[in-house]
Amino acid sequence: MRSRMPMLAPLLQRQVEAAEPSCAPVSSSDEAKRSPLLIGEKRTAATMLPRFFDKATAAVLLWFEQPKVLLLSPIQVTFGVCASLLGYQVTGTWVKNAFSRDYVVIGSMMSALVALTAALLQIPFKYVASHSGKAPLMLVGCSAFMALSVLVLVAPETLHASAQTWGLLFACYFLQGVGRACYEGTNKALYADFFPNNTSAAFSNIVLANGFASATSFFVFPSLHKDAMATTAIVCASVAIICYMFAEYLHRRV
Repeated sequence: MRSRMPMLAPLLQRQVEAAEPSCAPVSSSDEAKRSPLLIGEKRTAATMLPRFFDKATAAVLLWFEQPKVLLLSPIQVTFGVCASLLGYQVTGTWVKNAFSRDYVVIGSMMSALVALTAALLQIPFKYVASHSGKAPLMLVGCSAFMALSVLVLVAPETLHASAQTWGLLFACYFLQGVGRACYEGTNKALYADFFPNNTSAAFSNIVLANGFASATSFFVFPSLHKDAMATTAIVCASVAIICYMFAEYLHRRV
């Protein structure tokens, strides 16, 4: 037994040294190897902010280089306002009050109708755009937003579960789908045609205008009456139609 103790001592010493934490400084390369996810997050956070400001600056500079882009902004504002109108008044108030038990399911199904309508209309919209241009489709989209706003304006304050309610809800979501089909397809293709050399800055203007309108409507609409919300959307749609026609005239004139 005593003869084995000298043999076990070096082995125990090595195990103790391996278990003790190392006091040597850790280099940046070692840290990167040990925590690549953490380093990646730091790099992402450090690069995203300058890119955001670069895109925002390019979008604002385009206002001065080609003011025509400002004439298209009301279309993006109208889409954001009508989306908020549909979400707050139609889904959040009418559907919830008329179908209190199943309003979540019905609201989800109706919201899916918007996306389905927008997707199905891309095929005929593409055909019309190739034969008659994008102008008729842009007017159709803006008119759909206006029709949605008018329906909300003339409809009663509260709705009950009935065939008329189903028809009104279907019309509202369908019109929003028509407008969205124009917004997602024809509208963005129009920006590419109008600003072929500044597409990145042009698309940034879409995000800025739509984001500003959606955020403002989200905070303001809960404090407004139904008629005030609908009137706001009608004004936006009217301004969008007028500004677009003027922008189309300037583009064809060049």
